[in-house]
Amino acid sequence: MQHGTLIAAQDVGCANAERSTSGLAHAPHALHFPSTASRREHDTLAHHPDASIATPTPANNARVVFLLGLLLVCWVGLLFIESTRSPSEFIGLIPHIDKAAHFGAFSILGLLACGLSLTLNHKPRIPIFSMPLLVVTACGAFEECLQMFVHGRVASHWDLLADMSGGIFAILLINRIRATRGKAIGRKED
Repeated sequence: MQHGTLIAAQDVGCANAERSTSGLAHAPHALHFPSTASRREHDTLAHHPDASIATPTPANNARVVFLLGLLLVCWVGLLFIESTRSPSEFIGLIPHIDKAAHFGAFSILGLLACGLSLTLNHKPRIPIFSMPLLVVTACGAFEECLQMFVHGRVASHWDLLADMSGGIFAILLINRIRATRGKAIGRKED
């Protein structure tokens, strides 16, 4: 073994492992770092409060994908359940409040779709014409078609436009937050 430091799995959170500089080189639970500086860097990352965010593991990623997918499906279900009911009396009191409701509800759907897209693709930005907007547009179109068959509801292309605007808003918001966060992180490293 070259000059370096061998760190057993205990240092990265596994139980019942021993620390040694020899004898564990071939053990599957041991990690080899070429220098003490690398070990210090590893310890800094491993004990950093955002370590799970900074270094996603496949298990954490799968959990996030499952959770976001489940939330997205539940939100779409709630939207479709709501669209099969007669509109509330409150909607008729304020003109065009239904457009604001469509914008808000589909912004939430867009945020969930953006989160799922970023988790699966790991890209720095989400293009406007991408999967999240397709999901929002498809759900909005389906909801408007569904409303044609519900007593007291009317399909409207203006509602679909409000739905799509909510999706675009969500994409722009996520991109803005990621750009601002990236600049802040860049300033911290300087």
